This record gives sequence, C-alpha cells and structure tokens, in this order.
Amino acid sequence: MKSLPALTSILAIFFLGGCSPVLSMVASSHSPSPTSASPSPSPSPSSQDFSLGPVAPDATMVIKAVALAANGSKMAVEMRVRQSVPVDDIGSHTVPDALISACGQVISPATFATDRWSFTRVNVSAVSSSGEWPADARINLQPSATKVPIASMSFLSEASGADGSAQCRLDKYFASAGKGAVSIGLPHDAQTNGKQFTGWASHSFGFTAGTGVTLSDCSIQVTQNGERLGGSGISQIPAGAACINLIPAEGSVF
Repeated sequence: MKSLPALTSILAIFFLGGCSPVLSMVASSHSPSPTSASPSPSPSPSSQDFSLGPVAPDATMVIKAVALAANGSKMAVEMRVRQSVPVDDIGSHTVPDALISACGQVISPATFATDRWSFTRVNVSAVSSSGEWPADARINLQPSATKVPIASMSFLSEASGADGSAQCRLDKYFASAGKGAVSIGLPHDAQTNGKQFTGWASHSFGFTAGTGVTLSDCSIQVTQNGERLGGSGISQIPAGAACINLIPAEGSVF
C-alpha cells in the first residue's frame, strides 16, 4: 500500500498537468457558447453615399446645384453627361439597351442601327444635406422627352403622359435622395465621316425646379473632352432659376 505523501503527489500531478477528467467535464459544461453578431441595420436613404465619385475621363459636362424645398430641407444635385457611343459599343451596351427597351413602341432597334444613332449616358445624383425631402417636391431633368427619347434607370421617375405613351417619350424627374442615370438617343450622330458624337451639344442638360423647390449655387462646366466633342460653344451661365445650359431654339429629333 502506497504512503499518503506518495498518493498526494500523484493527485497533484494530475491536477496541475490538466489531466483531471472531472475538471475537464465541469469546465466544458460551463464554457460560454459563442454569440452570433447581430446584423448591422441598413442605412437610411438620407445617410447613404449617393455621390458620383471622381469625374470619369469620358465626361463631357458636369452640372451642379443646391436644391431647397419649402420645408427647409436641402439636397446637393449633380449631373454628368458622358461621351456618346454607337449602338454596337460593347463596353456600354446597357446604354442603348435601356433606350431600346423604353422605345420599343415608337422606334425599332433596326432603326437605331440604320440611322446610326448614338447613345449618351447621363449620371445623376441627389445627396441630402439637411432635413427630410418632401415626396411631392420634384426636380425635373433636362433634356425634355419632347426633344429626345430618354430612358431612366434607378431612382428616377417618369412624368405622366397620354395613355399609351412610350416610356422614352415621358419626362424624367426625382423627388428624393438617390443615384441613377438616363440614356438619351440621337439619330445620325454616329456617322463614319465628318463630325460624330457631337449631337449632345445641341441639347439642354441640367435641372429645373418643380413646385415648392428653388435651385441655387448652379455651376456648369464643359470638360476638355466635351470641348473636343462639340461643346466649346455651350453657355456655362445658368439660365434664370433653372440650372441648365440653355440651347436657344433647341430642336427635336422626332
């Protein structure tokens, strides 16, 4: 029979060496279970980043303004006109695709190709700076759908029109913070000879204020790329209460 000191030494070795099955079971039964992290709440529209980021090299014109609603809320609005592309431009196929989808009732895809249409993407953003923007305070986009066919993407809405009107023949507007784009079609602008992709410079771009909205701090800048593509003569002075590059006697492609 082993002496008491020897037995005490053996027990000490088991405990200090972590070899006690009893302690292991007790420790494991009291280990806290991992807690799953609760999902982060989705940001509200007013707190999301709707800015357009750096100006792309293919931009032709940049228009900015501050919109003020009757309730005192403000938004910074911006429009960037991009260089026009032909219907078969692989890198920008979503631009003509949007217009083909919106104009199917009045203009056939075959016409876009035969008449050598060009397509212009226009990026639009509205960033809230204070207050809650009223749902009925509209900011309208130019050019008008009476001048060019125009298809909208993302947060942009369409004004009401006659029954059966094609989507591309309805004016576009927004009444909230957000970020989106429109696609504009211009016939005979992708010619193989002479000037091409300059038709955008014959139309007004920018913002006009709806009821209860005022626009201020308007700036219009034609980029070097825009000057190269026919925009050297565009007025960069705001037109009255609107923030547009006004084209006198602007023609219609229809």
